[in-house]
Amino acid sequence: MTRSAKRLYLPYLEWSCADKALWKKAFEPNTDLFHDGGPGAHLSERTVQQLQYAYGKFLYFLSVEHAHLLKRAPTRRLNAKIIKNYVNFQPETCGGVTVSLYLYHLWFALRYLCPKDDWRWLLSISKRISSQARPRAEQNNGVRLMDEALACGRPPTSWRM
Repeated sequence: MTRSAKRLYLPYLEWSCADKALWKKAFEPNTDLFHDGGPGAHLSERTVQQLQYAYGKFLYFLSVEHAHLLKRAPTRRLNAKIIKNYVNFQPETCGGVTVSLYLYHLWFALRYLCPKDDWRWLLSISKRISSQARPRAEQNNGVRLMDEALACGRPPTSWRM
């Protein structure tokens, strides 16, 4: 699959057996009162889906740009240089807020996948990107439209009610 493809993540069914096993162990649900499940079992289904998507995005990036790293354990796949490449790999349509969320969700997933490892450096990168993110022009335009409409006492015509 080329980078120009619309799907920029690797679906769970296409993950390696090792990644699937790691995921299953980390997010295995509680099955009964005598089984705790994985360390991420307490998370909501929606949260687990978001984390799976973020991890799948990272795996897709690796499959396209650094396929040799897929043979390594997750702790040996990541470093600041790889994350920088991952950030640069994102489409131009991804703003800083979106990229920082991808990294945050990747950090969050890795905390459960590899709980003995220190991932704070990844969280720091996510926070730095988020703090430097600027609103998009469309968002600024929407604020201006709202301010103008409120000054006139009516909502913009573009608003649906």
